[in-house]
Amino acid sequence: MKHWKRTTATILAGLLLALAAPSARAAGESAAPVEGQTAAPAVAPTPLSEVTERWGIEIVSLRLTAEQNMIDLRYRIVDPDKSAFLVDRTNKAYLLDQESGRAVGVPNTAKVGPLRQTTKYGKPPVDRVFFMLFANPGRVIEAGSRMTLAVGDLRVENLVLM
Repeated sequence: MKHWKRTTATILAGLLLALAAPSARAAGESAAPVEGQTAAPAVAPTPLSEVTERWGIEIVSLRLTAEQNMIDLRYRIVDPDKSAFLVDRTNKAYLLDQESGRAVGVPNTAKVGPLRQTTKYGKPPVDRVFFMLFANPGRVIEAGSRMTLAVGDLRVENLVLM
C-alpha cells in the first residue's frame, strides 16, 4: 500500500509541474536550459510539414514525465479551423507504440477529468501550445520508442519519444 501512495504522489507532483510550466513561461520566466544541460531536441522533423498542412498543428515535443509514468505530448495550433477536432473533448486520443503495438490513452481522473487541454467553445487560439498526458503504466514504453498519435482520423506516425 505504501508503494501505491508513493507512486500516486509522484504522478500528481509531475502533473502539477507539467501544468505549471506553461504558466511560468507566460509570466516571463525563461525557458532556457540550466547551465551545463542541453535542451532536449523537438520531435524529429520527418514529414511533419504534411501534418501541419493537413491537420493544422505542429508537434512540439513528445517526452516521458512524472518519473516515466506519463508521456507528455505538446503541440502548437497553426490553423484553428483544421485543428478544432483535436481540442474537442469528445474525441479520444491514443498513443500507439509501433514496436509492441501497445496503446496508451489519456487518463480521466475523478476530480480533474481528462489530462489534456481542450476548448469548451469555439476554435483554439493560433500559436498556442496545448498538451496531452498519456498514461504509461508499468513504465513499459521507454525513451527512443517510435509512437503513433491517433485522434479520430488523425494519424501521426514515427514520433520519437524523448
